[in-house]
Amino acid sequence: MFIGTHFSAPVILAGGINLVTLLHTRERVFSNGALMAGGICGILPDLLNPHLRLTARLTSWTHTLWFPAACFSVIAFLWYRYPQFNIRVGIMCGAAVGLHLLGDALSGGIALLYPFSDLRVGKYWISYRIWFQLDLVTVGGMIGITLLGIWIERARAAF
Repeated sequence: MFIGTHFSAPVILAGGINLVTLLHTRERVFSNGALMAGGICGILPDLLNPHLRLTARLTSWTHTLWFPAACFSVIAFLWYRYPQFNIRVGIMCGAAVGLHLLGDALSGGIALLYPFSDLRVGKYWISYRIWFQLDLVTVGGMIGITLLGIWIERARAAF
């Protein structure tokens, strides 16, 4: 998948959570900064170890089970060491990394236990031929959810 989908998917999920809570309360779960952090964490595996071919992804340390484990370890350390650390944002960032790996597993596969095993998990359920269109849809969905959230907040503030 392309980077637009990896950035947008966690923002869409967190934005959806925001919409549900905005409809029931006047509070958001995730701030704009938290949404941005989730999007950045969603592209983190590709930023830290860029790849253009499936074979490069299958040998990438950021596309294994070890990378999300390391991310959650860092999040746990931050939560333990700094009480003001927002654990919701940390969990969202960890989930964004996991969502990235799930997306890549569905679009060619990943080697979860590399370098100990070359076993590939997943296959081309999402063809590379539609990756650009998927980017357009997810980025559009992210913009739509963001605008809907702003509209709900403004409508609530007017009453």
